[in-house]
Amino acid sequence: MIGDDKVITEATFVAAAGNGLNGAWIMQLLLSRRSDFEITELVSKAAVFSDMPSGTYVMEALLDLKGDTVPITEEVLLAATRNLTYRYSIFRLLVRERFASVRACLTQRILLTIAASGDLMILSLLERRFEITITTELRSICRLYIGARDGNRRLVQSLLRQGVPPNTRSARGETPLWMAAAGQHDLIVKDLLATKAVDVDPVSMTGDSPLIRAIVRYNVPIVRLLLAAGANPNLADKNGKTAYALAKERSYLRMMAIMREYGAK
Repeated sequence: MIGDDKVITEATFVAAAGNGLNGAWIMQLLLSRRSDFEITELVSKAAVFSDMPSGTYVMEALLDLKGDTVPITEEVLLAATRNLTYRYSIFRLLVRERFASVRACLTQRILLTIAASGDLMILSLLERRFEITITTELRSICRLYIGARDGNRRLVQSLLRQGVPPNTRSARGETPLWMAAAGQHDLIVKDLLATKAVDVDPVSMTGDSPLIRAIVRYNVPIVRLLLAAGANPNLADKNGKTAYALAKERSYLRMMAIMREYGAK
């Protein structure tokens, strides 16, 4: 039982939209009790990305029940881009069902973010369906992210020599440097730092910096590279723990000693 209809608020709908297991069914139940409820952008964002990914089911239910009143905005598309597992399926659904709304949201910002998130499939989908031009620069930014993530140093070096921007951020706040550090690709980390055009302390939506990722993976070479380039050992993650504190928790004595050389407290 849901209870009193008066307590079914926007927060209730957001929670339902973010329920990866039963979100679509709960949404149908909520709307049967509150058919007057106007779906908000927050609900749409939760339907395409949450801590418990649900694929396309919740958004399909919303579109089926509320039609064109469901907000499809640039922010909703950005949220969908954060969904690593289902983002292509979600974009395909939205392009099919809300073509005009998606077309209105195709700003340079959204295209750049999709490229910086390494999703060539979505870029190709948008190019094909909307007859827009995906520039060589956008494709190169996309390939740089993929190369840094996958450890393809030859590709990364080639793109850097071509002048591809090395510091673009994905929808999840990750940069090529962040991805290289997370993937333990120390030579790519070195190449990116050598450009002197990257932020050494980018913090992703997970709350981690490249240094913290290197600490967690116990990658001493990357820790040294980042600290030498100016990474802050006292920068805290989303839980308030610094790289030094995380190393101390794990008794990584060697890393602790290295970080103290660079002002860790």
